[in-house]
Amino acid sequence: MALYDGLMNPTTTIRIPVLTRDMLADVAKWKGQSLAYCVNDLAKREWRIAVVASEHEAALADAANPEAVAEYELWDATVGDDLPT
Repeated sequence: MALYDGLMNPTTTIRIPVLTRDMLADVAKWKGQSLAYCVNDLAKREWRIAVVASEHEAALADAANPEAVAEYELWDATVGDDLPT
């Protein structure tokens, strides 16, 4: 998935329940935003949450893998080797 580049993106239509559209419209109104901006903002927020969760899961998997732990320990040892960074 490409990150939002700040430029005008092409648009599309999605089919959602009317109640969902109404709730999103309320949120957009409360925030003083257009519905499209509000949906985009919510989607970006959820995308970031999913990325962080994925990274967390990967870190937990690495922590349970003895080979990965050993490699991390080797890298951590290089911090104290007094070599310039």
